[in-house]
Amino acid sequence: MGDDDHGVILFQLAHQLFDLHRGAGVEGAGGLIHQQHFGFDGQSACDAQALALACTEETYKDVKKARAELNKEFQDLEARRREVKKAILAPYDAFEKLYKECAADAFTKADAELKTKIATVENGIKGAKRDEIVAFYNEYRASLNIPEDIAPFDQCGINITMSDSLKKLQGQASLFLQNVSNDLRLIETLEHKDEVMVEYRRTHSAPEAALIVDRRHKEMEEAARRRAAMKSAQEVQDAAQAKIEEVLNEEPPAPVSAPVEQPIPTEAPAEKIYQVSFRVRGSIDKLKALKEFLVNGGYDYEQF
Repeated sequence: MGDDDHGVILFQLAHQLFDLHRGAGVEGAGGLIHQQHFGFDGQSACDAQALALACTEETYKDVKKARAELNKEFQDLEARRREVKKAILAPYDAFEKLYKECAADAFTKADAELKTKIATVENGIKGAKRDEIVAFYNEYRASLNIPEDIAPFDQCGINITMSDSLKKLQGQASLFLQNVSNDLRLIETLEHKDEVMVEYRRTHSAPEAALIVDRRHKEMEEAARRRAAMKSAQEVQDAAQAKIEEVLNEEPPAPVSAPVEQPIPTEAPAEKIYQVSFRVRGSIDKLKALKEFLVNGGYDYEQF
């Protein structure tokens, strides 16, 4: 039996099932409802009587009793309602089970089989398109002298669909490879082309790769300038320190003074000696003057 015959049989079966239950099920349910007499009219009168009772301290027990009787009657009605519902739904439950077995499952299985067959054919068509476009891509790439590792086919981002023509796919491949060729020619003109090429293999964008390399070299140059400035400052500081030490270590010339009349020495009381420690900062000229003052003044000092 072919797929077409199978579909016709399923369609006919579904209509037969619906025709079978369209009349009989509904009429049966209606008859069942009419056969079950609930006595709603009488029940409404009982409800009205109970609600008419006055609830006071003397009558509240009677009201509680009336309420309990109403609840019992309601529970009886609920039980009968559930029985009626079950009876009404029984034909439908049987129909639904039969429908699932004879129609729904069969249609679902047929749809899955057809989907698989369609996918197999479409995948074959798209696979053949891919083989043709890959061959075209590799041939055109080689004609532009583009290395395969720089622009493999999977990198071009071409999505092959059933509606795409081979001409359209070739146009997409050509445009991508032309852009790559332009990028490579641009990179050849740059100062650090080898470094840019390394970044281009990673980013696949010539402007971005060039920007990364340029930023890197600027950072390297700035770091070199900072190191040179630090070295120069240290050299100046070392030279200044050496000059200070040289000046401090020089022996000042002996002072020349005019002869003076020597007084007759008299014995004087011994002078008490004090010691003071301090650190002096100043220019070379000031430090020289300080040393000269200490020497001329006869001060006993130590240089650390």
